[in-house]
Amino acid sequence: MRACNCLLKISRDLASRKHLPAYRRFNLIKTELGGVQRYMSGQPFSFCCASGIPGFENQIRFDRVSGSDLKSPAYHQGHLNPIGAQTADPSTNSLFNLDTQRQPNGGAFFDQNAVANRGQYGAFGLGDMPRVTGEVRTPAYYNEDFSILKNTPIYENIVFQLKFELLNAFNRHTFSIPDSGPNDNLFGVPTGLVNTPRNIQITGRINF
Repeated sequence: MRACNCLLKISRDLASRKHLPAYRRFNLIKTELGGVQRYMSGQPFSFCCASGIPGFENQIRFDRVSGSDLKSPAYHQGHLNPIGAQTADPSTNSLFNLDTQRQPNGGAFFDQNAVANRGQYGAFGLGDMPRVTGEVRTPAYYNEDFSILKNTPIYENIVFQLKFELLNAFNRHTFSIPDSGPNDNLFGVPTGLVNTPRNIQITGRINF
């Protein structure tokens, strides 16, 4: 259930390529390429909370429907569109299947303490869902940054430096942690992003 993180850093001085002709190496003097790549698998997820038990102040877990899949069709297809969502829909905007009351066919969460399920005088239960499950995880995070830097000597110890940076180069979008309460209206629907869109920066400076 441990999350997997990977960080790669790449740097290369192009002028060190000795196999190139001298005139081509001269054009690459003080030119450097760099890159930072981050890849994270996401963290195990925790669901909360079923209807409570009178006089018992701790959180109550849901019962999981036998043989059910926690992941929604949208999760499996890799096509999630939470923009403007008003209610959770496993086929379009929610990462998870819903409770059996809202999703009679395919629902994964059974609120054993809801009056509709246990009856007016039925027994209460603590639920059999694990507190944290690795079966589903928070959205994975992928990001690539690249840069190219060139130092051009102007006069004696005066150097002009030009730097081009491409942040989130492939314009990846990583959703934030979705709503974790199966009884909530937007259960499983991400409501934001944890990263920013592609950003291109060009900077120049004079070092002396």
